[in-house]
Order: sequence, then structure tokens, then C-alpha cells
Amino acid sequence: MEAPLEDEYFLKLTGLKKEYFGLSLKKLVALQTGSTGITARKIFPLPMHFRSMISLGDDKLLLGGDSCILLFQEGKLSTLTKENVHLISCMVLDPSAVLWTGSLDNNIFGYSLDTKLSPPAARVAFRYKGRATGPEDYIKCMTVDHRQRIVYGMSQKRHLCPGPGS
Repeated sequence: MEAPLEDEYFLKLTGLKKEYFGLSLKKLVALQTGSTGITARKIFPLPMHFRSMISLGDDKLLLGGDSCILLFQEGKLSTLTKENVHLISCMVLDPSAVLWTGSLDNNIFGYSLDTKLSPPAARVAFRYKGRATGPEDYIKCMTVDHRQRIVYGMSQKRHLCPGPGS
């Protein structure tokens, strides 16, 4: 089988239950593994650029884009939120169900998730500005440390987010 993304490449890979997904800038690809290798089972075109993807539970994906966060559930894409979304580059979910996003313009937002609603809802609860050291410095990655603090890496430095876990 041909490469599913022509000249594109995967920015993120993640799994749900026994299924794997790859994210390129403009496509979500359900992957199938077999004795002959990995192939694209299904391709879901995306409405804009997406650079980040994480799992929510064992049956949902969250995709961070240029102007919205999408929810992928049961083979369907829907908008989770557009509130303060701009050029998301990375995301992490903390143990208190806050979705943290970092962006190419150095903004960090914490969204309170209500996963009991159908579909789930998100609202901005926290906002921080990353400390760039120059024009080429931007938020590239983030994680939650052992003390429940948000640690984010920029292209030139790493920082602690002065959030609720700090």
C-alpha cells in the first residue's frame, strides 16, 4: 500500500484500546498493524492544521489545532472548544482533569473538562504567558511532574508554569 500521507509525516502517534492513530498537519489516520507492516485503515481529513493529540480515557482523542480543539470519539470528529485556541503546539491532561495547551505564540491555557457531559465540554480556567527568550523561542512540549506542576519546554529553555499545582 502507498504511504497514507504522500509527502506529509506524523507529528504524533497514540493508541486507543487496541487501535493506533497518527496525526499529520491536516489528517488523522487510523492505523492497522499486520504481518506485512502498518497501513492506513481510514483517513479523517482535518479542517485546519493540527500539531498535538492526546488520549482522553481509553475511547477518545483530543486534537489541538490552529483555532479549535477537536474531540474524536466513535469514528467522528466534533469541536470541543474554540475558546482562546490559537496555534496549539502541545497538550497534556493533569490528574484533576485540566487540559493544558501550549501554543506557538507562547500562551498556556488550562481548560476544565467536564467529561460527564455528552459530548464533553471545556472552558478556560487558567491562562499564562510563556517566557520567551527571543523571537524564535516557542512552547514545544509540556508534561505534569510528580508534584502535579506543569513543566513546559520551549525551543531554547524549560520552565515551570505558575499554575495551581506549583
